[in-house]
Amino acid sequence: MKQLQISKTIQKANKNYLAFGVLAVLIVLFYGNTLVSDGFAFDDIVQIEHNPYVQSLEYLPKAVTSCQWEYPNKGCMGRVLYYRPPFFVSSIVTYQISPNPWAFHLVSLLYFLLIVYLIYLITKAITKQFVPSLVAAILFLAHPILTETVDWIAAGTELTLAVFALLAVLFYIRWRQSKSRKDLLFVYLWYFFAILSKEQGILLPVLFLLADLVLFRIPVKQLLRWSEVKNYFLFAVPFILYMFMRVSVIGFALGGGFMQWTFSERVYVGVTLFTKYVSKIFYPYPLALFPPFEKNPDFLSFSFLLSVGVVILCAGSILFCIKKRQNVMAFSLLWFSLFILPVLIFLDAVGEHVFSERYLFLPTVGFALAGGYGFSFLIKTYPSLFLKTPQRFFWIMFLVFLAGAAWLLTYERNKDWKNNETISLKTLEQNPNAHPVRSQLGFWYARRGEGEKGKEQFEELIKRAPDWKDITMAYKGLGDYYKLQGDEEKTLEYYVKATEKSFSPRDYVVYNDVGVLYMDRGEYLKGFSYFCRALQLLPENAATQQNFESSLGSIEAEYIKKGELYEAVKEQFEKAPAQKISFLDKKCGEKSCQYAFAFRGDQQVEALPPFLISAQTQTGKEVVILNKGFDSAAGVIILEVSSTFQDKAITALFPSCSGLYYEATSI
Repeated sequence: MKQLQISKTIQKANKNYLAFGVLAVLIVLFYGNTLVSDGFAFDDIVQIEHNPYVQSLEYLPKAVTSCQWEYPNKGCMGRVLYYRPPFFVSSIVTYQISPNPWAFHLVSLLYFLLIVYLIYLITKAITKQFVPSLVAAILFLAHPILTETVDWIAAGTELTLAVFALLAVLFYIRWRQSKSRKDLLFVYLWYFFAILSKEQGILLPVLFLLADLVLFRIPVKQLLRWSEVKNYFLFAVPFILYMFMRVSVIGFALGGGFMQWTFSERVYVGVTLFTKYVSKIFYPYPLALFPPFEKNPDFLSFSFLLSVGVVILCAGSILFCIKKRQNVMAFSLLWFSLFILPVLIFLDAVGEHVFSERYLFLPTVGFALAGGYGFSFLIKTYPSLFLKTPQRFFWIMFLVFLAGAAWLLTYERNKDWKNNETISLKTLEQNPNAHPVRSQLGFWYARRGEGEKGKEQFEELIKRAPDWKDITMAYKGLGDYYKLQGDEEKTLEYYVKATEKSFSPRDYVVYNDVGVLYMDRGEYLKGFSYFCRALQLLPENAATQQNFESSLGSIEAEYIKKGELYEAVKEQFEKAPAQKISFLDKKCGEKSCQYAFAFRGDQQVEALPPFLISAQTQTGKEVVILNKGFDSAAGVIILEVSSTFQDKAITALFPSCSGLYYEATSI
């Protein structure tokens, strides 16, 4: 008896080794060319290639205390949406192996191998069968829709999420089958790492509840017992720890803010997107990084009505499987639906990239599980339809055709990811209105010294989308191009246009650039106003702070000491279109007079640098202001001047950081 048990254990281990070997070989066949052909693209460039924080092990603590976007975004708090330490750690460690792309692609393939093997183990734990388990893993591995995640290094967050989520699921199944508390502790641990990898990991307790209800058929009454409820409550411990870590680093940021959504648009998009994702599972061609998308709702359109039908069909299929006690199939469909749900609801967090193939990575596990189980079910239920000679030949040829088509589509798609240029041009060929792709391609060309190509992309972007929210960087790119050409007027023109198009923290750089140009031209007040606005966007930037201090010194030397500040403000600033400040009162003593000026009503005025306030008599004589005070509670500005001006009306100028000035006369 003992020998028989040992024999079964060896046979089981041999099958597992066989499965692992088959999956490893298939990954090499499908994705091996990524190691020799694929490079850095898109976010890889700023997150890895040009990010000093991944280039040394000394920055490992930053994986927890910061974010991978800290360096390019000049900070994390309130400036990024994503807190994903496992991928940060993975990037740092991989960089120590080699800073070249092949090392990162190799790590991605190792993650992918682990993922498909875990799918095999999970399916086997559920079905207790070798063939459907291996089929499920192969079906997942060979699906072309996964290429974006596997080929794009920065999409590694999907891979780390899948690794830890699948480990959590595997140990949860083992816990339900063995009741070992050790397995349950590992479930909590893998859950914690899953949510650290990507936000969708939060849904795992919901998946476990669905597994209890549908897969294990545990009665609701039993799940409501304290012994079961407390197991679910304990998921709050890793969740609270995660939220504390996340909020400490990036704050409460939840949405991208690139697109605004009405309720009707959300409903329309949610329903139609679900159908689009389902269709991509069954017909992934053509693969596209940034497919066209329209959000305008038309609830009577054929596409929407069809989408409603698909949603109803999927919901009906789940209910049918539950009723017929097809537990594995029902669980598989619920898996797909659960993990695709966040990208249908949280549209603000996905920005402009509303539909993305990589969002299907974890949901496709449900499809693979259903495919593996369905394959075994059909073979057993209808053996004559599949196993007799004529039919068997047909099905074999059909499977060979599908496998060949999947391999060809995957292998060729890998080549599109050769570098940033190839994938960008392919994407723009498929969708010329992929504005973020065109913008970053322009800067990529500029960094490589191919200025003309970059200029073409920026000009095309401005032509196609003059009101695009991030168009400021296209103008910045053109300004950079003309700066290299030595054309100061064109450089200034496009830099100024860049400042007129956006006002986000990252755009401090264009305000700083304009300020530098004006300083070089001797227009120190204009330079000051742009440095002032740059600091409002990013106060901690050392270079801007230095430029700001330099402008103050120049203003003091060239205008204030020479008594020419009033005229300089008139010349270099623009008069505000709305008069928000008016003269209030004047009080004179033996030596001085105090002029009071007040904000009109509830008018809001930009920052008014006190040292720039100047005054002049109606005869054009500069008035020396002895003291300047501001009563913020009353909204009153007090200017103290010599009593020699008590019988004269004076005109005061109140410049703001925005380059405007407000004028008020003491009459």
